[in-house]
Amino acid sequence: MKLSVYTLSLPTCTPAEGAHLVSRLGFDGIEWRFAPLATGAVSFTGNNRCTIDPAQDSPDSVRALGVRLGLTTVGLAPYLELGDIDAYERVARFAAEAGVSGIRLRSPSVDDRGFAALFAEGRAYFEQVEKLSMSYGVQGLLEMHQRSLCASATMAERLVHGLDPAAVGVIYDVGNLVVEGFEDPRVGLGVLGPYLAHVHLKNAAWRLVDGEWEYFWAPLDAGIVNIRSFLQLLKSTGYDGWISLEDLSTNLSCDETLAYNARLLRAWGFLAER
Repeated sequence: MKLSVYTLSLPTCTPAEGAHLVSRLGFDGIEWRFAPLATGAVSFTGNNRCTIDPAQDSPDSVRALGVRLGLTTVGLAPYLELGDIDAYERVARFAAEAGVSGIRLRSPSVDDRGFAALFAEGRAYFEQVEKLSMSYGVQGLLEMHQRSLCASATMAERLVHGLDPAAVGVIYDVGNLVVEGFEDPRVGLGVLGPYLAHVHLKNAAWRLVDGEWEYFWAPLDAGIVNIRSFLQLLKSTGYDGWISLEDLSTNLSCDETLAYNARLLRAWGFLAER
């Protein structure tokens, strides 16, 4: 299978360190967190050192790092404001120059405006994304995400339905579905059809804390999702796109987590021996 690593899960590594680790452990691709560098304590979504900063890193340097290590750069994951089409064009230009096809995006966050307004806002944005993506030869990827309009495969497909799947696709995030939006993947994957463009692989579970249920990111083989069965299902459907490992569990250090998952995926027969 085409396995890559999303560098959101490697916050303590520099880009060079992260890319070398990904390559050494036998993965074939890398998906970059793409945002201005932050300060403060290291964390997944804050001061994440394994980030491409568009103000400091060039498309040529991103391309060269992947080529040097034999890694396909499968995507950029920016944190764009919905509707900021100028920002999307800047990322699309960078991606095209770096030889990267996929750009991670999200649908509107749920608020009190209601479904109709959120859907209209999201659809208008992705119609603009479609046009720019076709112009730059990239693909805007709508990530299924909790607390957003498109937490499920059904809603994601509804939002992008009728758009060119070569320009707009969907990221099926199996871990996010534990939090919100779960549909049997035999249905969800089928609903997406040609819009299934990328997969994020992580796991999650729920626990009771002070009388309230809360979710947490679990190790790949210790959450609610049977990841091995999910990968077998993906394989049986003929899916040939990229699967990016995005393990946000904290039982081990991030490099130990990635090494453990490489051994796990290899034992399951989904990661080739090197």
